[in-house]
Amino acid sequence: SCIAAATLLPQMFRHVRTAARMEGLYVKLRITDVGGRVTVLALLDSGNLLVEPVTGLPVVLLNACPGETAGGYPVRYAGVGGEGEVLCRHAKRAQVWLNGRWREIDVMIAKSPRHIAEAQAIIGGIALPPQG
Repeated sequence: SCIAAATLLPQMFRHVRTAARMEGLYVKLRITDVGGRVTVLALLDSGNLLVEPVTGLPVVLLNACPGETAGGYPVRYAGVGGEGEVLCRHAKRAQVWLNGRWREIDVMIAKSPRHIAEAQAIIGGIALPPQG
């Protein structure tokens, strides 16, 4: 477990630095998938470390996920609100509005198991691109 922590720590610190550059708790997120393209306001949750275990890609949770009936890979989650499983799939294209421009990100997407009241999506700090 120490080896895993040592491997993940540099990546986590890089994303924390990226999150620190954000101007607030929300970011604009643009997702293109089989169901079309949506632009949503996403709540930035630096504590959200949900990843799809095979690819290692971060999972973005959406209230209305484009093409949500297209199936996907089951991913277990656990948090303050409980635990369960979501079906996620690789987004065809995902972009986040960061520092005045759209930046490409590589993420999985899934329908949120509970309604997100403060925004239309939740994105973890680990999903943000490195500074540059």
